[in-house]
Amino acid sequence: MPATAIIIAAIVGTSLGLAEPAEEQWESCNAGAVETRLEACALIAGNLDFSREARAYAAASLGDLHLEQDRLGEAISEFSRSVRLSPDYSYPFRRRAFVKFLQDRGEEALADYDMAIELSPLDPYAFLSRSSFYRQSGERALARRDIEKALRLDLDNSDLYFERGLLSLDVKDYEQAELDFQKAIRLRPQEQDARYNLANALRFQSRTEDALREIGIYIENRADDPQGYRMRGWLRADTGDLDEAFADFQAAEKLRPDDLTLQYALGYVHWRRREFHDALERYDAAAPDYEQSSYFFYERGYARYILDQDRLAMDDADRALEIDPGNVDALWLKGAALLYLDDYPQAVAVLSEAAKLAPK
Repeated sequence: MPATAIIIAAIVGTSLGLAEPAEEQWESCNAGAVETRLEACALIAGNLDFSREARAYAAASLGDLHLEQDRLGEAISEFSRSVRLSPDYSYPFRRRAFVKFLQDRGEEALADYDMAIELSPLDPYAFLSRSSFYRQSGERALARRDIEKALRLDLDNSDLYFERGLLSLDVKDYEQAELDFQKAIRLRPQEQDARYNLANALRFQSRTEDALREIGIYIENRADDPQGYRMRGWLRADTGDLDEAFADFQAAEKLRPDDLTLQYALGYVHWRRREFHDALERYDAAAPDYEQSSYFFYERGYARYILDQDRLAMDDADRALEIDPGNVDALWLKGAALLYLDDYPQAVAVLSEAAKLAPK
């Protein structure tokens, strides 16, 4: 029996006793092009000559393949089929839970996560999965409880340290996040997601040079991922290296031209360079993604003010203050725009308020 089939037999807890064509189907189900795998897994899952455990495994594999293609309905159907075929198999419960979470069916997802843990109380991934669910649902104390249980079961698992690092980032414990991502990388040196988040944790600690080193390694390994260039662009902008920052944002834009956050990033570099015509063009393109950003409207308003678009500048200042009444820069901008619009009493009132908030 080929190695893959032996592994599968161990997972499903049965001796499959497959004939040669079926063994080839197992190989096709577990490796190769997506469409080939879909066809092979479907043939196994629907073949009554195989054990229920083997069919359940194949159905779960089908669910994963559909999930990779964002076909959530098909994914949940296959995970449910796997559950029906082998109710003691915990894996499809936690995978179905994840799909339900994506579908905003939180209570149903939690029930499946709970069942996965009940079926496999010594499986660290059962606790990891529920911890991730709790973290993304804002239940950080419960997330912490589960990830610590998972680590007690397996102290040498890169995935567990990665998840705890994400939780530490969420609660702004950047030093702990750094330690966890470093541990994840030591256990699995090729773990690039941990390296990206390590760079993020370092950036939040204002350790820019260290963050630049880590994100540089990330880019070397994932040159086709725009988020690496985007982070390095912001790190370089933080140091005032605007030309290199602009080059990184452009590299990211080539990879993801429809990402409006990159329009903002490029506009910001133009803004810092005082290239306000170019900045406005980028900001206007980015606007749909920044409706709730006070500083976006301040920056765009300032560019408009410099370009003698005083009425539009005041409109942006008003929007910035609507989002964040304590945005002192927006108050100064509004006051300055009012002066140029010859509304002196209102300008004095606004500038006086700004002076009280930031007298220096």
